Amino acid sequence: MSNGGAKHKASIPRGLKTPDEAKRLIRAYLETFEQAPESDFLLKRYFFTFYFEKEYLQDNVFFIPRADFLWFFKYYLGKEDEQTAQLIELKKRSTSRAETEIEIATIRIRRHYTYEEGAADIIYTRTFADREGEEFILQNTNDAVTHVETLLADFRNDRVTQQPY
Repeated sequence: MSNGGAKHKASIPRGLKTPDEAKRLIRAYLETFEQAPESDFLLKRYFFTFYFEKEYLQDNVFFIPRADFLWFFKYYLGKEDEQTAQLIELKKRSTSRAETEIEIATIRIRRHYTYEEGAADIIYTRTFADREGEEFILQNTNDAVTHVETLLADFRNDRVTQQPY
């Protein structure tokens, strides 16, 4: 990495039941976003009604500004012939320009997969916009699950802005 940043990656302990954890986390994420104050405006119209399977709504990233962080939410349901069955990505960035840390949680469930890639991925990524600081990726580890759960808790605890959309 340039400017002194380091990048580390950890993955795949054999004891983690990744597909079960991924399904549990996807349910938790969808329940949280369905109950979020912004859901009437941003999410319920698209993902929590019969419209959620419309192709033109897939792979969109929804921007959710909150008091302390900017949140980017992506939800994707794959077609029958696609490898990815479900994908959720939540990205967190501070509202302060001075703080450059970016955290990303990715949960992917595959419909078709090889033994090597597995049925699901739970990935936590921490990067910095200016590449200063320790960057790392955790994939399919207990620590990845913990960080993905923590990111969801951070979203729940971030105060909603008082500004109307």
